[in-house]
Amino acid sequence: MPLTLIEPASTSDGVVAISAADQVAWGVKAVGASTSPFSGKGVTVAVLDTGIDKDHPAFSGIEIIGRNFTGGDEQDFSDTKGHGTHCAGTIFGRPVSGTQIGVAQGITRAVIGKVLGPGGGSTATLFTAINWAIESKAQIISIF
Repeated sequence: MPLTLIEPASTSDGVVAISAADQVAWGVKAVGASTSPFSGKGVTVAVLDTGIDKDHPAFSGIEIIGRNFTGGDEQDFSDTKGHGTHCAGTIFGRPVSGTQIGVAQGITRAVIGKVLGPGGGSTATLFTAINWAIESKAQIISIF
């Protein structure tokens, strides 16, 4: 079956403001992660989505193992949509400009599968990526 990413609705100016006084993103606070005793230390997480911008400062110091399942170069798992990068940042991103954006900042190893490309993806591709994530020792799998 074909799979596609539902494009997000944009705000009027395309920007969500975060107050300079905020040191924890609202979503991290909303789920109680800012006061949780758990950090994700020792956990390997997989994010199967549109890829990742592995050079983003939120992923500094994280071992990122990636693969492109959408065709073309298997080693090119760069994110052209931004969705996978956003999801990965929410899961394990390091603070950016002094603001905590990630729920599980103790994660040091991530498995990134690009399963949605410009033409979307398929359930067959997704199942292949899930098996790869399991073989790569992911204990948690986030699927777009």
